Amino acid sequence: MTAKKQWLESTKAATILSVYYGIIDLLERLSLDAESPPQALEVDERLMDKEWLESRIAEGLITVRVRPPSPGVSERLNGIVELANGRPVSIEVVPDDEIWGVKLGSLYEGLPSLVLRMDASLYKRLAFETTRSGVEYMGIYTVNGLLAVFEGEHYRVTLPFVKSVASVHTHPEGSCLLSLKDVESGLDLLVEGGLFIAAATTSCAFAMYRYGLVLEEDFFRVKEALLKARKKGFTGSLRLDSIRFYSVAY
Repeated sequence: MTAKKQWLESTKAATILSVYYGIIDLLERLSLDAESPPQALEVDERLMDKEWLESRIAEGLITVRVRPPSPGVSERLNGIVELANGRPVSIEVVPDDEIWGVKLGSLYEGLPSLVLRMDASLYKRLAFETTRSGVEYMGIYTVNGLLAVFEGEHYRVTLPFVKSVASVHTHPEGSCLLSLKDVESGLDLLVEGGLFIAAATTSCAFAMYRYGLVLEEDFFRVKEALLKARKKGFTGSLRLDSIRFYSVAY
């Protein structure tokens, strides 16, 4: 029996996503302390600039200015992202009353397409193999900035659940949407703090991502929809506040 392929890659997308994950974690802690939804936080618009972030990562220090979510919130938050290349990146969140920037919700929305486009050559190559042979592949983005890639089976990839920042798996061409099983495993990832799950073909991808923290009512809406879909097929669209879906051309 031939051993399945598995390998680690250090991509720019994996590094950037790891740092964004560390930033989002701090901002979510700030929003919880203030009892405010994190997607509504206003942050310095430079945070959405990939080139600006890359330069800060190279320096090893990122200062994120955020408008206080409520009066009296002035505490600075600090964290460190330990990248696999051995270079730590320090993050400090600084409340600033003068910031009128962009909503953090824009970052939740933009990360799936950013990552998929940055790692597009990898997923296009793997999706081409999936289309040819039926064998799917999965990429798991780790908290320390690595991409772990696993070869799966014919038309499926089955792995034990691991806490991760995000995951992308391949589908054959013409099958861009997420399956019911994909949505179920994606829900687990989002509830555990992951940012998104996506399925990618050679020409498009489809993502399921969280918009802020996953709300309990949205969790049960998805569970109920999955149950109904297994019994009689999915017949409508899900209206959710904290979980969203969209297609990506890449």
